[in-house]
Amino acid sequence: MTELLKGLAWEEVFATLPSVSVAVIGIDGSVRYCNEASCELFEVDMPPDKLIGKRLNDVFRPEFVTERLAWIDRAIKSGRPVRGHQIHHAKHLVSCIYPIETSDPRCALVVTYRDGDDDLMTVVHSEFIDLGELSPLSPRELEIFILLGHGKSVPAIAKMLHRSPRTIERHKGEIGRKIGLSSIAEIARVVGQVGLEYDDLKLKRYQALRSS
Repeated sequence: MTELLKGLAWEEVFATLPSVSVAVIGIDGSVRYCNEASCELFEVDMPPDKLIGKRLNDVFRPEFVTERLAWIDRAIKSGRPVRGHQIHHAKHLVSCIYPIETSDPRCALVVTYRDGDDDLMTVVHSEFIDLGELSPLSPRELEIFILLGHGKSVPAIAKMLHRSPRTIERHKGEIGRKIGLSSIAEIARVVGQVGLEYDDLKLKRYQALRSS
């Protein structure tokens, strides 16, 4: 796999990525590489070949540079990627910063894109759902679990599902027995972590991994 990746002309790939800023920035703020989208996304009025070799503080205001360099410094020193969000020229930008360990001086690869920009790629959604530890829940229990997690009260759920509050309480008790969650706070935390929405009930349930 590594040999296959080495065969790619990465600079050409980066140069032609539409709407995705790709830059290599030194820990000192020097611009070692950037593609055309970098200049467009950050509204820098110069071509990439003129920007390369400059420092961030030659182009951007001190507040922007200080924050950016702090993110880059954190990624390089921790050896872990950093993802930063910011509003820049009334655009919500997301920057993923990856340390380049073999560089000297130390640098980071910074990939920035506009949040919610679905034009970058085709977005597809799975028709399946693997519930993992939540799999023991029946379809009705899962429905009540999601509604509880989104702040619906037992009386409200009972009215919505045309059931008595006692029936909903019984299902809630079964949920607690099966997966060990009984309080509304615990349920809300798990629903939030998993990202479950009511529409997910339409998805086909399955287990992604084959049994060993």
